[in-house]
Parts: sequence; structure tokens; C-alpha cells
Amino acid sequence: MKIRKKFLTVFASISILAIVIMTWITSGIVESSLINYSISINEVQNIVNDIRIYVFIVGLSFIIILWFFAFVLSGRIGSIIKRLVVTLKSISEGNLDNTINLKRKDEIGELANYCSNLQFSCSRYY
Repeated sequence: MKIRKKFLTVFASISILAIVIMTWITSGIVESSLINYSISINEVQNIVNDIRIYVFIVGLSFIIILWFFAFVLSGRIGSIIKRLVVTLKSISEGNLDNTINLKRKDEIGELANYCSNLQFSCSRYY
């Protein structure tokens, strides 16, 4: 559960930063392009408002997509770590029959492989 909260916090921070940057960039583009043309203030305000609405919609969509992926990824990683914790707890209690069958090629898979090696080593000696 702690991993999920950290992922959500990081992705929320990135999303807010992205919205701020997009707003800053688009307002700079509008202001610099208006210098060369003669447009009324009302038209400028309408353009800026339209761009802000567009940036808000894109930013909100970006946040929703990031939160979805953060939720899914943190759930998958959290469930694998929970399985490792349960297996290691049973090994520490003397039950050497539980196995960890994980075919991942990342750090979590490496950790599961080391846990399996530990279990095998303990079963040889006991």
C-alpha cells in the first residue's frame, strides 16, 4: 500500500508540473504572436481563454491516464512484493515447501530468484 501512495504522489506531482509548463508555454506563444498583429483585446482574451480550456482538458486527461497507470503498476508490484513477504515469512517459520515461481527479468524477479535460492539452501541443511 505504501508503494501505491508513493507512485500516486510522484505522478500527481509530475502531472501538476506538466500543466503548469503547458500553461506557461501556451501563454508565452499567444503573447509573442500577438505582438506582430493588430487584434482587439476581446479577441486576444477569447484566444487565451480557449487555449487555457484546451490546456486544462489536456492536462486533466494526462493526470487521469497517469493515475490509472500508477494505480495499475503499483498494484502489480505491490502484489508481487506481498507474495515474496508471505513466502519469506513462511520460510522463517520453518515451512520450506512454499515456492516462488516468478519469471520476471527485472529487480523484483532477481529478488524472487534469490529468495528461491535461500529456500533451497535452507532445505538442504534442514
